[in-house]
Amino acid sequence: MAEDFALLGVTVIPETTEPDTVDIMPANHASFAAWLECQTQWNVVSIANGLLWRGLSYRDVREVLDDMKAPRHVFADVRAMERVALPILNEVHS
Repeated sequence: MAEDFALLGVTVIPETTEPDTVDIMPANHASFAAWLECQTQWNVVSIANGLLWRGLSYRDVREVLDDMKAPRHVFADVRAMERVALPILNEVHS
């Protein structure tokens, strides 16, 4: 594609993008895996200006964690991540 633009006399500088990555400490692998597995367990309602994220369905989260055979502490970790995520998910975008 750069050659096509060059024929038109336009110089294109390609953007270099690296994939978004995050390092997870080994001690947090189970909690992060559980967080990802619970992505469909959110209680969300439609309101006039968008969506209101009410939080995770704890009963369903417990079922996911049981299926994963997650350690007991993972539920508390998922709830901590939920507390951080809710204000971000519910930001009003104008």
